[in-house]
Amino acid sequence: SRCAGFITKRFDGRLATRLDDAELVAELQAAQDGIAAAYEAREYGRAMREIMALADRANQYIDRRAPWVIAKDATRDDELQAVCSMGIFLFRLLLIYLKPVLPATAARAEAFLGGGALTWADAATTPLGAVINKFEPL
Repeated sequence: SRCAGFITKRFDGRLATRLDDAELVAELQAAQDGIAAAYEAREYGRAMREIMALADRANQYIDRRAPWVIAKDATRDDELQAVCSMGIFLFRLLLIYLKPVLPATAARAEAFLGGGALTWADAATTPLGAVINKFEPL
């Protein structure tokens, strides 16, 4: 929510046109097959553990980059947009992975992301430069 707030207030809802940490995005995307296999084997606990480990990686990124600190320096607006956009990109991936078990929450989050209903195949894409809507608590 904090990343979304910075994006909507400071950048008119427009996400960055570059990835701040392409390796981290690739890491989360690479987990897709394992999560799918867990779902297909009806090993939902394993799928949730894998997704939560990815959520931990996303949270570590945000903690390390500290966008709330970057926001205090107006000369770092490009960096702020990139970091907060990464937070949104990572959130989007986690949402795709959780959608099979949290469809109603996913639908509300999809409305926030503004790109329509997400599919499993959308995990391979990153909506660089897209516009998000104002965040509403899920």
